[in-house]
Amino acid sequence: MPISPAQRTVFEGRGRIDHLIAFEVTVPGFMSTADARGLVGSLLDAHPMLRSRFDDDATFTVDSTADPDRWRIESLADGSDMRRRLHEPIDVASGYPIRVVIAPRVAATQVGFAFHHLAVDGESLRILASSLTEPPRARDGDYRDYARLATARADMHRAADIAHFAPTASIVVDLAAVTRRRPVWDDRGARVSYPIEQGQWAAVGDAAQEHRVTELTVLRATLAGLVSARSGARAVPIGALTSGRDDTRWDGVVGMLVNTVSVLCRMSASWPATVEAVRKAENEAFAHSATAFTDVVDALGPSPTDRHPLFQVMLTMDRDPGLPGVPVTPYPVDIARCDLHVSVVAPTRSAVGRVEILYASALFDQAYVERLAADLVGSFSDLSGAGPRPWGERPTASRSRGPLPRRRSPA
Repeated sequence: MPISPAQRTVFEGRGRIDHLIAFEVTVPGFMSTADARGLVGSLLDAHPMLRSRFDDDATFTVDSTADPDRWRIESLADGSDMRRRLHEPIDVASGYPIRVVIAPRVAATQVGFAFHHLAVDGESLRILASSLTEPPRARDGDYRDYARLATARADMHRAADIAHFAPTASIVVDLAAVTRRRPVWDDRGARVSYPIEQGQWAAVGDAAQEHRVTELTVLRATLAGLVSARSGARAVPIGALTSGRDDTRWDGVVGMLVNTVSVLCRMSASWPATVEAVRKAENEAFAHSATAFTDVVDALGPSPTDRHPLFQVMLTMDRDPGLPGVPVTPYPVDIARCDLHVSVVAPTRSAVGRVEILYASALFDQAYVERLAADLVGSFSDLSGAGPRPWGERPTASRSRGPLPRRRSPA
């Protein structure tokens, strides 16, 4: 059947590794290949999209039962090679959209997973994790049902969606550090991380309650203000993700339901007015998210070769994939699709949160992005009342507790 609008955004680049979700879990004790195969086999039996394959004509097929020739467990003698193996492309035409690699040892076994975004989104990871520890739940819907309905909805709203995002295509926001762009986009990326303490995150929640918006809206308004101050722009497009799970039928359904939109954040004279303007811009963007992002971009004319077509900065709120009591090591792919991708992971009772920024290393140096991350987190304590102080008046954020370990692209 035809792929869904959410899958269309991924499909064209399906051979790229930046469409993989890769991570490693450490399981106590020795796990054999047979044990791992039984574990993964139960996931394939329970979730149809893990048994899917994708053809060049933008259609997909779901096998009624798992074909053992389309997936396997790979075993490594040395777990140090895990990241490299998980980051190899997955052939979604001939095999299932999953790779599992184990490095068994007597005391503990490293188990690596790579899922392709054509079949799995962030919420799907949490569904898969829960299905390993809880009995399978009956589901009202199936991803194929979702794909049919989402495609029909996109056809109905296509013209309105494209018209809504058209003004954003002409807006380019360059931070002061970007003095020149190469004629063709250089996707080499690197990452910096900056810790978020419990008290700082509590201030974000307090501001959200004060303004009657979500924490993500407060974060988007704050990031837009920082980008505005560093660029001089009064309107800042910021990329956002829609979950696609606004119908209870898709609860518990593994699949790619996420779409990308651009939220045009306009700066107002006061902080409360800016938050309200961002809230309205989010609602308008989300209301026009039925059409695949790639179709919107194509409809708006030739894409620029030196930058992302609709925004230079993206913001997401993320959670690390995890199982209770089992250490998880994410292996994100450091390929930059826009100037800055700011990911916020909220602190928990047992872990410090973080702001992690994937940046285009051809445009920024590490020190500049570290200062941006520090300024963003440092502003969290000022979000109530009149809002953040002017960025030029902000004291240098303390790093006395030390930065989180940084993950960078290999040279």
